[in-house]
Amino acid sequence: MTTPNLFETLFQYRPRDGLTPRENYLTEALAYVLKTDEGALQAFLSSIIGIKNVNLPTVEIKTQEFELGAETSERSYYDLSVSGKDTGGRAFKVLCEHKWGSGIGENQLGKYQHNLERTDVRTKLVLITDNPSQAGEARDAGAKTRLWADVCTCLESVGGAGPATGDLIGFLRSQGLGPLEKLSIYRMVSLVECWNLPDELVQYCRKLEQRDWSIIPDSLRGEIHALHNWGRVALQMNKNWREIPNLALGFLYEGRGHIVELTDKARGLDLIMRLEINPDIYPDPKIPKTLTTLAQKVSELAHRYEDQKFFAIQSRLEADNKWTALLIQQCLADVIRGMDSMEAQLDAIYVRLNQWLEILFQDGQLLGAMEFERAGMKPASSGGARTVTDEQL
Repeated sequence: MTTPNLFETLFQYRPRDGLTPRENYLTEALAYVLKTDEGALQAFLSSIIGIKNVNLPTVEIKTQEFELGAETSERSYYDLSVSGKDTGGRAFKVLCEHKWGSGIGENQLGKYQHNLERTDVRTKLVLITDNPSQAGEARDAGAKTRLWADVCTCLESVGGAGPATGDLIGFLRSQGLGPLEKLSIYRMVSLVECWNLPDELVQYCRKLEQRDWSIIPDSLRGEIHALHNWGRVALQMNKNWREIPNLALGFLYEGRGHIVELTDKARGLDLIMRLEINPDIYPDPKIPKTLTTLAQKVSELAHRYEDQKFFAIQSRLEADNKWTALLIQQCLADVIRGMDSMEAQLDAIYVRLNQWLEILFQDGQLLGAMEFERAGMKPASSGGARTVTDEQL
């Protein structure tokens, strides 16, 4: 698929003259995801639009396309148009009108439907909105209505979604456009009792920071600091994580940022160790020795903890998030079982993390592979790397 430049397309909609055209921002973000993630495009066409068995190479996606009326020179601008053919060779064209906190223009959808009726291919008109009450008006114009929450759910169903897709999901949720889980007594009580848990986990990490981490190679151990982001609270071993590999040790409470599930959500957090390598600077073809060594370490760790039910491990070869060079997860409740004090729990956590670190670094093979391949290449400038948000790393 093509690789458009998202920032160039968004720049034309930059805030100016007192206006912030957020619907256009959202349209361009969705179009970018559909153009660059075939899984997202397939799911969108099937679940949101209702067109299945699409011949993906024939699909063309446009934004802000305009058309002159049949009887006047008035222009109709379409937020998103999707055209192509199904696997049977039958052509289709879909027009999407996007609303986010705004109303529908007078006879706006009716004019779009009239323009579609002038074409000789299968057509659909879809309103994607945050306001369910606009469904009636859309229905009167012959349009199908979908909510942005439906789009979010659709994208979340895509296996192996790309980073931009994850970013869009995070953006939709952060703006209140994603689906909401119903309230329950359990959730409400949990919030009241645990509202400050992330802050307490930061304090746990700061106490862990004082422990001896000399088993971690010097090249991966810079200025250690506790950080709360990406659904985790963890010690980061390097502040310059965009340029060089970073090791994160800590607690994962929400897996969407890393595109993983908790090992046992019913019992809460996971203890994690994650080796993070920027895939734009160090893509797979440039670090084959590192990836091979990581695969060996995955096998060794999996064998060591094969009796642990709530334990998960993956390398970049299996990970959906390509920043993940290696991710180890274990249900924290299993790690601290039977420990009746904060000090005892910290000791158990430290021991488990050190066990993982010993397998990774004690024989020197992984570090040797990483340093060999880093020495053989010059990292790209950070300006050419993909922008990473707080929702996805």
